[in-house]
Amino acid sequence: MTFDINLHFNSTLFKPTDFYSTNPPGFEPHPNPIAFDGGRPNNGFYPIESIQVNLKSKPFDHTISNDPVLITEVSEDKDHELDIKTALQYGDAKGSRPLLNLVDNITQQLHHPKHTLGLDYLLTSGSGDSLTKILQAFLSPGDTILVESYTYTPIFAPITTLGGVLIPYKVNFTDGDSIVDINYLGNLLENWESGEYKHLRKPKLIYTVPTQNPSGLTQSLRIRKSIYDLAETHDLVILEDDPDSYIKLHNLESFDNYLAQIKNESYLNLDTAGRVIHFETFSKLISPGIRLGYIIAIPQIIERITKVSKIFTKATSGYSQLIIFNIIKHWAEQINSKDNISLGYFNWSYKVSLEYQSRKNLVFSLLSSSKSLAKGYISLVEPDGGMFFILPVNFPFTSNNEGNEDYTAEWEKLRLISVKNGVKFILGSLMSFNEKDSQRAKFARITLANEDDLNKIEVGVNRLDQSIVEYFEVESQK
Repeated sequence: MTFDINLHFNSTLFKPTDFYSTNPPGFEPHPNPIAFDGGRPNNGFYPIESIQVNLKSKPFDHTISNDPVLITEVSEDKDHELDIKTALQYGDAKGSRPLLNLVDNITQQLHHPKHTLGLDYLLTSGSGDSLTKILQAFLSPGDTILVESYTYTPIFAPITTLGGVLIPYKVNFTDGDSIVDINYLGNLLENWESGEYKHLRKPKLIYTVPTQNPSGLTQSLRIRKSIYDLAETHDLVILEDDPDSYIKLHNLESFDNYLAQIKNESYLNLDTAGRVIHFETFSKLISPGIRLGYIIAIPQIIERITKVSKIFTKATSGYSQLIIFNIIKHWAEQINSKDNISLGYFNWSYKVSLEYQSRKNLVFSLLSSSKSLAKGYISLVEPDGGMFFILPVNFPFTSNNEGNEDYTAEWEKLRLISVKNGVKFILGSLMSFNEKDSQRAKFARITLANEDDLNKIEVGVNRLDQSIVEYFEVESQK
């Protein structure tokens, strides 16, 4: 099947408006014009002369740096330096050239599509903004989109607000080689016209999170190939949202081992037609409040989504771009990698992974010796990556008035006991948009990210263990 991206765009005409005039072909303007046109304040009006950023050498190291990042008002190399004058001015909707070059460098290190259509980039205000812009470019009211049966809850609202219909495909929390039920997904698409959703349009989009949220399991190459093959067969565009992809929790004995894990793991590396849209963020490795991410796709897709940006949000924050670029550039200089700037970023993400690995190891060591596990009240599903994992609780079979499996009431009892004992978690039921999947969810989502101290994490696990034992003891007396 020949892939035509135009058949997947919605019918919305995105036509940005502006008041700048264009000169006719061949016209030679004055080389040094005086600008009386756009309202672009001269950098002399900016109150900021320079910015100094003191960096940690690794997560949770609060030693004052003797090698700060100094960001100046003006620099000469506009392709490889991002200064205050440029970053704090009204910017290009796609993003500043130095940061786009950095994203290109990251991409060239990690992703190697099999097509020859090229890749282009758009900076956004984080992965949520990326998804919203993509949906605005593709989704029409009444369109369906395939979404994992348990996934990142905040994506539901943008889809439904734009008139999309969420269709669940099954995920299994066993291991990365079977996390997506490929047979179910294949049968769902193959028999669409006669199946459960035959009254709805067949999907043209599939949304997937390869470092799965909530489980922290990562899709194997077999799973990714299988999903890509289905996308080719049924002419789907793959929306690959992988904000946690740089956080690895195994095989971190060396930086080289880490680099081997983050290379060639995206759907971009399987793409032969240009049907993959990959988006990620700097939030999980640098800070969520920086609100900066990016989209990678073929130029035709980026051109359309850039028009969405020009109309609705303009450029992303210049301050965020300024800080992110200069921090990463500084990291590269610290490891003598100025010619390969992305290595500085990867080196920091390796250090972040080491911290998460130590937290994961502590938590699973404690859970492995817990009373809850010894009594058979819980099961363990160890994550491969990211900042989350799931904790299945082995409730006895419970059903609602319709006879359907339903653990909602039991989870609320356990949640209240846990809150009283001083520990919080996310209910698995809240990570699904499908009522039946919500009701039969038997897991909690736990994060490794929030606390600043391993001792607090240990206390939290012990409180959780205490709460689960208390719940089952109370229930056994009824």
